[in-house]
Amino acid sequence: MSFMTRGPAVLGMILVAACGGDPLADEGEELARLVATPTALFVNQGESEEVIVEGLNATGTPAPVDRFAVATADASVLAQIDPNYEPTTGSPIRTRARIVITGVSPAASTVTVTGGGATLGIPVRVVPTTLAAQVSNPAPAAGEQITLTAPPGLTFGPEAVLAFASGDSGVTLARSEDGTTLTVLPPLGASGGASVSDVRPAYAPEVPLELPLTTDITVGSAVTPIGGTGAPGTAPSVVVPSSGGVTAFYDAGSWAGDCDGVPCQWYRIEVGDAADLDFGARWDNQADLGIYVFEGDAATLVGACDDHANGADAQPEACTITLPAAGTYYVTMQNFAPFYPDPDPTYFLLQIAAP
Repeated sequence: MSFMTRGPAVLGMILVAACGGDPLADEGEELARLVATPTALFVNQGESEEVIVEGLNATGTPAPVDRFAVATADASVLAQIDPNYEPTTGSPIRTRARIVITGVSPAASTVTVTGGGATLGIPVRVVPTTLAAQVSNPAPAAGEQITLTAPPGLTFGPEAVLAFASGDSGVTLARSEDGTTLTVLPPLGASGGASVSDVRPAYAPEVPLELPLTTDITVGSAVTPIGGTGAPGTAPSVVVPSSGGVTAFYDAGSWAGDCDGVPCQWYRIEVGDAADLDFGARWDNQADLGIYVFEGDAATLVGACDDHANGADAQPEACTITLPAAGTYYVTMQNFAPFYPDPDPTYFLLQIAAP
């Protein structure tokens, strides 16, 4: 009688298991592999994400795992097993673990999970949220260029620009060939938070990011006049950039020069061959200014950027001028404000770029 009483109960348990009612019915089978959800991870720098790692047997059923452990490939990530995680299967046998992964620095890394003789690598990409660049001088004087050095794992792309929350942007003067440094002429009087566009992670160089700098920058606002701009004979020399480069500087207008009755300032440049150069200028009011380039005789006009009159649309002036041969040329900033009349600008920014 005892045997007959227990028989139907045992049979019922077998039927339930066969119908899949118990997800851990095969958990006594030998562990075959570890799987992760998600299988790969993107985590923001300074933040944490969770991954569930589970042991499976050869049939894909949860299997018990003896002693989960984690290790990281490098210091760009931290990983630890959550000791408070309790699987919701209702079984006292541990088949899963929750791994907490924290992004430390931008990189492509791997978190390795082991348990019960099985090993699993989880690819992790740490996404930067700030730019901890080294700033050569966080408090530059007006017109002083600065250099940003990217932290490991990041580079500056070809379109990188330093911009401030005020909306003012610097002029990118140079970028190292490997993209690790960026030389910038910051905007006058800019201060506080700034960001850099076109920052590239080493593990995804095709993805441009805009990241806030962790260092505040405060720029002086008082421009010191450049001496000698009143005549061609004393004109200061301006370096013409090499291909792909930019030369830019601020000057405070003394307007002591005379360009056929127009107040102007003179600058001298030298080119070793014929060249097409991009000229541009902007200034601090609505006066009418123009850029005029002369041959070495300081009289023969080569070209001019002067498409705007005064008013809200007076600036910027920009154009490409062809220098026909090697030699000396003079670049002048000409001030037509007295003829309207308008107030003189207190400063202007002149830049020359070599395509």
